[in-house]
Amino acid sequence: MHPLQLTLTASLLFTAITSAQTVYTWVDDDGTRHFSDSQPESLASTITLPQHEPLIAPSHQQEEGQTLDQHNIEQQQVPSSSPGLTIPLEVNITVPEPDSAVRSNNGSLQVKATLNRKLTPNEQLQLIVNGVNYGALNTQPNWQLENLDRGQHSLSIQAFRDGKLIASSQPITVHLLRATIKSVKPSPNS
Repeated sequence: MHPLQLTLTASLLFTAITSAQTVYTWVDDDGTRHFSDSQPESLASTITLPQHEPLIAPSHQQEEGQTLDQHNIEQQQVPSSSPGLTIPLEVNITVPEPDSAVRSNNGSLQVKATLNRKLTPNEQLQLIVNGVNYGALNTQPNWQLENLDRGQHSLSIQAFRDGKLIASSQPITVHLLRATIKSVKPSPNS
């Protein structure tokens, strides 16, 4: 028998079995109740199940003159009723503290922020250092900055949803302290 015919026959039999409407029940000598769709040899009572309507998936209809792409775009623009979208996002930088002096001879600095809610899948964060984007968009409110110059730095975090700015932290200033090695100039007499 061809594999396709075998699969079709098996699926038809399975459909017929699952749509059986009569169930038999009985209690054995140990007091255990049994259920079956085939009539046992012993005394069993019959339970008849009500007819069920087959479930039909809803169809997506598009208006006349509307292309499939236009229909899909309009479907995506329907506002979501997600509870996370109703609460405006708030971002606050917690590490480092504002106007703090941080000693780091290698120029590394850790930045952490808190959010008042979890980010949705289409939301991302961007760290801004001295007015310039630092690294790529991120979904975690933690950054490790490397090799920063000594001196004063301005930090802020912006949150984006689908590429649009939705929130921004208050900018903070941090002072990075790095040791410097003075170069010794050779004396002209040597």
